[in-house]
Amino acid sequence: MACVKYSMKKGVIDEFHCFIDPGTIPCGFRYRCQVSSDSTHKIPLSNFELASSNYSELLQQFFAFLKPVRSNGFLPLYCKLAECFRVNWCLNWLACKSGGSSIPVNVFELEELIVKLYEHKLKERPSKASVERMLNVMVWDYATNTRCKWHDQHDVVYCALATTKKYTYCISDSLASVYEFEITTAHIPKRELTYGTVLNPKVLVLDHHYQQAKPTENLTRRYFHSHSEATVSSIASGKNCVLASNSMDYPIAAQFGRGRGALAAWLNFPSRPPPGLQQ
Repeated sequence: MACVKYSMKKGVIDEFHCFIDPGTIPCGFRYRCQVSSDSTHKIPLSNFELASSNYSELLQQFFAFLKPVRSNGFLPLYCKLAECFRVNWCLNWLACKSGGSSIPVNVFELEELIVKLYEHKLKERPSKASVERMLNVMVWDYATNTRCKWHDQHDVVYCALATTKKYTYCISDSLASVYEFEITTAHIPKRELTYGTVLNPKVLVLDHHYQQAKPTENLTRRYFHSHSEATVSSIASGKNCVLASNSMDYPIAAQFGRGRGALAAWLNFPSRPPPGLQQ
């Protein structure tokens, strides 16, 4: 379990990390849990010396970590949309194990937060797809001072602390030019100060407009820009080349041909229909 405090001005301010003993695994689930562990974080399911079963103390430490950012009685947390349900469930499980019934924490979508930060400054919304790609970069997987000590010693990339820190690195790298704050080692690891997503904010906004303007057309229109482009009668044969006044006059599939003569060979056989056309 991991959580970090972050601000665009100061970078990563503080971090919280702990290993939680899962207790007795329900009958029939041990194999599934073992497969999940082997393919991700590699944490032993039992007899792990770093894991704590004092759930009440862990929860108190977590609340003490979040206390300075308390707002209206609720503690705001941000994670990726795909993990919101799992994070909520795990926090409530921890609260039940410590003797409570629920936990006063609100888990919000990190992607939406980044979108609103862009919109607040640029007055335009970037596409969610661009934000998701930004958060999924692997450039900082092996950055120094990112993973917890145990995962770093065992050279395991899947670490909860590393995941949360990498999100802050992505935010720093993409929003520095928008909010004009200085990048320090608290924002991005020292060795990676010149690396990262290096995304132009205008590209995110344009991508959002492109996603909204995508036409919903039939299968044939997915491969051709106009009705005349769906014909292959104007394609010359015999010289292993395509004679055209404009490269966009032919199927998109043809423009990405690979191999000597492969494109011309495909075009010279009208009996073989182009992709997307039904016989």
